[in-house]
Amino acid sequence: RAECGSRLVQARCAMMLNHGIDFLSVFLGIAMTGAAAVVLDPKGPAAARVLSEEPPALLFLHPELAGMVPSLAPGTRSVCVRGNSFTVDPVSPQEPPNVARRRVSPDDSFYIGFTSGTTGEPKAFIRSHRSWLASLRAAAEEFPVSVNEHVLVPGRLLHSLFLYAVVETLCSGATAYLLLDFEADDGVRILRRHPMTRIHGVPTMYAALCPA
Repeated sequence: RAECGSRLVQARCAMMLNHGIDFLSVFLGIAMTGAAAVVLDPKGPAAARVLSEEPPALLFLHPELAGMVPSLAPGTRSVCVRGNSFTVDPVSPQEPPNVARRRVSPDDSFYIGFTSGTTGEPKAFIRSHRSWLASLRAAAEEFPVSVNEHVLVPGRLLHSLFLYAVVETLCSGATAYLLLDFEADDGVRILRRHPMTRIHGVPTMYAALCPA
């Protein structure tokens, strides 16, 4: 949280990361600090607009995208993430905000994502800790996952469906499997090699997996 006068305001940390374990680690880390993770698609139309209009307190990004920061979000501190390596940019001339530790409220936002933009400009949606906890509890009642299960999540974590699927799996203590890119043949190979009990997908994925 950043201190603004006598009032504490929730910090926003933006993410422009490739799909994979790094993405998930940073997302969960941001949530645990009490900040809100702004998930941006590096190739999507919303990223440039959001960074220029509302610069985040911190920007986590893939090293290949570091050159975008000075023009899109001048003065923003960035952290380049690659595997287990984190590189923080030099301290910017602008003083960083004072950080205060405070108990996270269930109604604090922790995830800000964007619609695909297929019918117009991508629009932001905000999820609170309480809203996802309610979803996790409802899913546990209707579609319970046991600790010993193995769950295939074939889509990119940029999309809320697949990000939620991994978090649901981890909350249950089960094992999640990610695909770097969805290909039906790769999906079938994983299904044959590992004792999968569940798949989180969309209709087009199932339509491709069945004939494969």
